[in-house]
Formats: sequence, C-alpha cells, structure tokens
Amino acid sequence: MPATIYQAHGTSINREDALASEKNVIARNSQFYSLVHLSERLWRDRPAVAALVAMHVGARPECVEMGDPKIWKRGGFNLVVPMIVRDKEPRAEDKSEGRDTGTDKASGQAAPPVLLRIPLPAKVGEVQHPGSVMDKLRCEMASYIWMQRHCPEAVAAWLRKPVPSAYLPVALPPGPVPQPLEETGYMILENLSGAQFGRQLPYVVPRDRPLHKLCDDEPVKTRNLCRDLSRIMLSLARVPQPRIGAFWVCLADGTIRLNGRPATCDMAISESEGAARTIALDTTYASADRYVADLARFHELGFRARPNAALDKEDAQLQMAIMVALRAVAHHFVDAGAADNCGPFLPYLSDGNAGNILVDGDWHVTAIFDLEWLFAAPVAQLQPPLWLTWDSIDHVALQEDTPLSDAMEANWTSERTWFYLALSSVDGMTHIYNRRLKRLFWPAAVETGADTDGGSDEKADTDKPHQEAAPALPDEALYQLWQPDARAIIAQKLIDREQHVAAIERLFEDKA
Repeated sequence: MPATIYQAHGTSINREDALASEKNVIARNSQFYSLVHLSERLWRDRPAVAALVAMHVGARPECVEMGDPKIWKRGGFNLVVPMIVRDKEPRAEDKSEGRDTGTDKASGQAAPPVLLRIPLPAKVGEVQHPGSVMDKLRCEMASYIWMQRHCPEAVAAWLRKPVPSAYLPVALPPGPVPQPLEETGYMILENLSGAQFGRQLPYVVPRDRPLHKLCDDEPVKTRNLCRDLSRIMLSLARVPQPRIGAFWVCLADGTIRLNGRPATCDMAISESEGAARTIALDTTYASADRYVADLARFHELGFRARPNAALDKEDAQLQMAIMVALRAVAHHFVDAGAADNCGPFLPYLSDGNAGNILVDGDWHVTAIFDLEWLFAAPVAQLQPPLWLTWDSIDHVALQEDTPLSDAMEANWTSERTWFYLALSSVDGMTHIYNRRLKRLFWPAAVETGADTDGGSDEKADTDKPHQEAAPALPDEALYQLWQPDARAIIAQKLIDREQHVAAIERLFEDKA
C-alpha cells in the first residue's frame, strides 16, 4: 500500500490524514491525474501551441518555443506555461526537448516570456457543469480589460492585445487548434518578472509574525504595503456598479458588460466536486438580500452533495442548525428595506491569495494578477486580505477618512462582514458562526439582576448584576427546521460518509 496519494495541487496525503480529512480526497486525486493528462498532451502538441502563440504576439512560429515543464506553474484553477519568444529562429541543435531558456547569443535574443494561461476543466467544474471553462475565461478576460481601463494604478498583467481595442474573434493560423487548447480555451498574458515587478509577496514579506509585529520591526515597509493595498481597494471603489455580478466579455461585439454571476473560488471548488450549481452563469442581483438568499442555498446544496460533509450524526446536526440560524438572522445583517440593499455595489477582488501580489524590496505593491474572482459586491462583503488584520490595516493604512473606510469599519463592528464571510466560505462557516455571530444572539452568560437579601444591613455588591451561564443553544432541535425530512437527510449523509471512507481505502489499495 503506498504511503501517500496525490491531490489536485500536486501535494500528497497519507492514508491516515485522508481518512480524517473533511476534503473530498477522491475528487481531488482524480483532478490531479486530469492535470497530468492535460500537461502531457500540451507538451506533445507544443509545435502547434507555439504557432498559435506566435500568431497572437506577432512573431514567426519558428521563433516561439514552449518552456520546459519544470518551469510550468500550477495554480488552484489554472496551468501557466511560459512561452519563449526570440527575435530570430533558434539553431536546430538547440531545439531539442527541454532546452528553452535564456538569452542565446548564437540563436537570437530571447524576449521576456509570455504566459500561456490555461483553465483546468476538472477544477472549474466543466465535467459536471458544461460551459464553466468558457464562463471563467470570459469573466477573467473582462476583469483584466476593465482593470486596465478603470484602475491603471493597480497594475495588472496585460493581455496580449492593445488597449483600447475591439476584443473580437480573429483568424487562427492554418491547421487545427491544438486539441487541449480547443477544449480548455486559453489566455496569453505578459510575464510579470524581473526587477521591475519584484517577487510574489510570500517570498518577500515574513509570514512568521502578525502584521502588528511587522509594523514594529519594519514600520516603513509595512506602511508601504498597507497603503498600496488600501489604494487598490479605493481605486476599485471609485467605479460603483448598479448590480452584484461579474464582468463578461460579450463575444458578439467585444464589449465588457456586468452580465456574469458573482462567482467565488469556493463556488468553483464545490461545483467541481459535484455540488449543484446554485447561481446560473448569467445571474446578477439588483439587491443584496436576494444575493444572500442564494449564498445560503449554496451552502445547503453543497452540504447535500459532499460525500464527507458530516463526520458523524452530531456534526451533521450542528451544520444543519447553523444553516438554519444563518437564514434566521439574515435580516439583521441585510435589511431589504435599507438604502444600501439596492446598491451601489463595489468591484471587489474576492481572492485574497498573497501569492497573487508582487512587491518590491520596499514592500510596495508593483502588480497583481489572477483576477478571475473579481465581481461587484455589497460594501459589507468587502474586506482586506485575510492574511492582514483589520485593526492593523485600519491603523496603518486608512488614516484618511473616506466613505469606504467608514463603511468598512461599521461593517466590521456590526459583524456584517463576518456574516458575508460565513456564507461565502465552505470551510469557514462553522467556525465563523460559533466564534463571531452566535454570541450576538445567544450570549454565553446572562444577567439575572442584583442578588439582594432583605434582612441584611450590608449593601456590599448588592447593586451589581449577577451573571449566570446561558443555556446551550439546542442544536439537536434547531436542525429539524432545515428540512421536513432532516432526520432522513442525516441518515443519508452517514451512509455517504461510510461509502467515502470505503472509497479512500480502495484508492490506497489500488495504488499499492
């Protein structure tokens, strides 16, 4: 029996951890082999891929080479392949497999590589929900174009197409499109590398200390980082939108429209692992309350679909009770009659991955990339990246009074931001509810008034209220309000869990 099996990102997991994991280990192992298969096909078809890239960058096919697979990069939802563009054809002896890098004085000067960015169908739910790849590409392309036009100070990787331009279909080079790219689609982006852009943030900013400690040790650099992140958020907020949704490239006329659904990476993960699609691809929202209702439904459908959503009966009851509670308290956080319920809504980079941010040696943000999860959101949903703390970014960066900073501060104080985070996060719902939201409506202790004794002449402490522990919230009763057949659903989830565990055992046995 093998010690480990592979997961979607190329990481591995052993049998003990796989059996204890709340992730869909089976689906993620299958996604890994799908990625391997795609990579092999791309490498096999590299001459045709090079010809296609050459057409886009205005070079001769013989002047474009595919980078060695060792320098390819895998993200959560994409495969990124460097394509080397030379100013003249390389020597025949240098075109052997794997020789692809750098400046070669004999074969011509190599320009900085362009990046061929390919969506991973298995990771975006293309098998379960056909059309997901095209939707992802349309939204991501539109996000890059929109950012370049409306927020140029937030430097993003440029599409290999002049701006402004008509983003319309073009004639492809002679011959068939390489099959992998025909199935997945692709984008070609400039390569953000070299001294101009610095490095990805996790390789520059220490991750072993919280931000307030960094501020003590590196006050100037920390201030640079927080101010630049704040300016990007404010830059996006200067262009409010009338609906909640994502930008789309309209293939018929090349225009950018707010016609896409407000998808998040959690939605893509859930759908790629079998959950039903909660929000249709062309759905946008004119009000926050309707959006919140569909986010709650997203959790409910995901719970039904995940084979290991519940570890045992008590876990299932707790999760179902939390989903009931979140629907019950939604009106407290999102008032259908409030002025901000119908907008305006602000563009928001919902993927706070630090690896998507490039910084220089002084921690100034030089560029951002991976804009696939940008959408117009309610102000209460906006938050700084999760690897920062609000207190710190507010103290260091948002010292100027702005309507956005005031609104965000109010939403953190009222816990509205945590409410949105609970609804949009698959893994965080239970923890956020228990630690941040439950206490607002079900405090751990209650005041019972002063404990006085009429026969006592002493007045010591008689005016102080007495605190007693509040009774526990009855999850075992609350969960039954989730569905009329809640007990039957729990029974099915326990069967699903048993079958999932058995499938993991078989997977390890088959790999032996």
